[in-house]
Amino acid sequence: MGELMRVVNLRGNEAVLEPLELEGCANCIFNSVCNMDPDKQKVRALVEGLDLKIGDIVEVRTPKAVATRLSFVVYTMPLLIFISLLVMFKYFRYSDEISFILSIVPVALYYMFLRKLDQRIAARYKPKVVAVRNSGGLFNMK
Repeated sequence: MGELMRVVNLRGNEAVLEPLELEGCANCIFNSVCNMDPDKQKVRALVEGLDLKIGDIVEVRTPKAVATRLSFVVYTMPLLIFISLLVMFKYFRYSDEISFILSIVPVALYYMFLRKLDQRIAARYKPKVVAVRNSGGLFNMK
């Protein structure tokens, strides 16, 4: 996935970028992975081996496996945990209310565990600046 963005600020090995088309980023499934700030519409991306200046137009790429892996971890795993526990508790003849509560508690614990790992996961899938657009309109590829 490649997106053209404008460099707004530079901080060490990260660039703060502004999408050229804000509507596209607002609807993008990767906007939470990109560290999208919904109020300011800014994205933080890694910069490695490129000489950037504020105002440069850059191409940003996000690893391809992000959507599939993160969707599985965030949505599919908790659903599987919940359904399997619900079926198990119903098999042991617990009431509907008790089965629901006993099934939802491990899912809540799973999400708390994910929250603790959030920084490590986000760092692995952080978008990267891969090219700079010159005034001549060509890309300098990394």
